[in-house]
Amino acid sequence: MKQIQRFRLLFLGGSIGLSMLLTHLFGLILGLGLFLSAYIGFIVYTRKRGSNTLNSLGLSNSNSDTATNKGQHANNNISGGSKITYICLSCGRKVSGRTCRKCGSRMKKAVF
Repeated sequence: MKQIQRFRLLFLGGSIGLSMLLTHLFGLILGLGLFLSAYIGFIVYTRKRGSNTLNSLGLSNSNSDTATNKGQHANNNISGGSKITYICLSCGRKVSGRTCRKCGSRMKKAVF
């Protein structure tokens, strides 16, 4: 079994076991409240750890506060002011409205 699948099954089994243990020890309402707070805390911890790992490798998360405080944006369209254009998926022509003028298709793809 792959390591990711093993981790997912372990996490699922652990979370079910923890919820059952907390509801048995503290009752339904308080046990579920404690479980949800522990679950949210675990998610915050893993996201923070992942962000720190990216920063230690010299990479930064584009949604992090440090990037926005410095005025840096991962997407140049936000700060550069360039316009998003669309092309038709059927014929490949540039689309400016809702439908393609050449073939009438409404399927379009964004080009940055």
